[in-house]
Amino acid sequence: MNATALYITDERDTCDCCGKTGLKRVVAMRLEDSSLAYWGTTCASRNSGKDRKEINKEINDARQARRDEAYEYLKTTKAYNDLCEKRVELYAKSKGKWPREWWDKAIAPYVDALENEKQHIAEHYRINVWEI
Repeated sequence: MNATALYITDERDTCDCCGKTGLKRVVAMRLEDSSLAYWGTTCASRNSGKDRKEINKEINDARQARRDEAYEYLKTTKAYNDLCEKRVELYAKSKGKWPREWWDKAIAPYVDALENEKQHIAEHYRINVWEI
């Protein structure tokens, strides 16, 4: 069977293949018909014909692709663009100097908005906020 490993999840502890419960590592697998199956690591290896190393590589590659996609999406958001514009504005206003006393205060609301946006994006792409 041709299946691709996408990510490890802790939201499930049951293998869709064999029904075993209480699993510590469940792999989300994209099947040939584009459906998603959640298999334990043993069933993932057996059913895909791949060893653990190959499955881990697929998971890491998929995670990197999600990180890249999340970052590209972040750059299209209003929060990101507002922060960039504000930084350019403040830099021009300060004539190339970065006085801390007003910089942090002026930029903080934009940074907060961006962090909030990053949280939502991270949840959507199933990555950590710090990975964006």
